[in-house]
Amino acid sequence: MLKDAVAKGLFDVLLKEGEDRKALMDPLLSPYYGDYDGIPPIFLSVSDSETLCDDTLVLYDKLKKQGHRVQLVIEHGLCHAYPILPYMPEARKTLEKAFAFADKI
Repeated sequence: MLKDAVAKGLFDVLLKEGEDRKALMDPLLSPYYGDYDGIPPIFLSVSDSETLCDDTLVLYDKLKKQGHRVQLVIEHGLCHAYPILPYMPEARKTLEKAFAFADKI
């Protein structure tokens, strides 16, 4: 997906200043810029080798600093969205943690 976007020049907006760059701060494009007041507890999972790992860590830190109830599970060397692949032992382990988190709410 990212390779295709780069090949088509869709990342030009990242390198520009002005209105195009401001669009990247839209909470619908980047959840980091969202307003999380009044949200329910959030469970995050990520692999340390996936593209969105740093984004997940930044969001987790933001939520913690704002006093939100949030849990983060980091696995090693897995693909993006690995918990949706229940045949993987790591996915089952993460899902068990997510269900345990939800049970505490």
